[in-house]
Amino acid sequence: MTAGVLNRGKNIEVLLKSLPKIGIKNLFLFIIGDGSTKEDTHHLGNLKEMTKELGLEKMVIFTGWLQNEEMWRIFRGTDLFILYSLSEGMPNVLLEALGLDLPCLGSKISGIEDILEHEELMFDPRNDAAIADKVRQFVSDDQHSKDIIQLCRERKKNFVFDWKERAFQMVTQRPFHRGEACQSR
Repeated sequence: MTAGVLNRGKNIEVLLKSLPKIGIKNLFLFIIGDGSTKEDTHHLGNLKEMTKELGLEKMVIFTGWLQNEEMWRIFRGTDLFILYSLSEGMPNVLLEALGLDLPCLGSKISGIEDILEHEELMFDPRNDAAIADKVRQFVSDDQHSKDIIQLCRERKKNFVFDWKERAFQMVTQRPFHRGEACQSR
């Protein structure tokens, strides 16, 4: 599955081209999201048309925007999350997928690299064969998929923390004296 604002930068067309190269039956791609501009909406129409041209209508499900509960239900029932973008900041959707213990693969670009870090979790976003190989290996090699799951769990630890614990640490690790903030300098 993949999710986000479906614009050209999300590179969905290359992801679609990779699907026939994976060569695995009963493989489905959920694409969650929609366009946010007129141009994005036109691009989404092109993606749907491309899906038909490639004969992928039974494999690819465009859901549009979903309510959180519906989206989380799909996340929980998914085997693999893929973020195939050409550019990103700090993609929340990738952090959310990791937070749900979903194994993740992503483009080797700034932002995604900062989150995933390991070469095994990344691919060249312009190379449809590279993602096909990564997905095929994940699905067909049990040890490899266990390794990917473990790497993602390790990466998740870097982005999950307890706000109460963090506030407690901030208060207890620095001596604070009553009136300290009000003293003149």
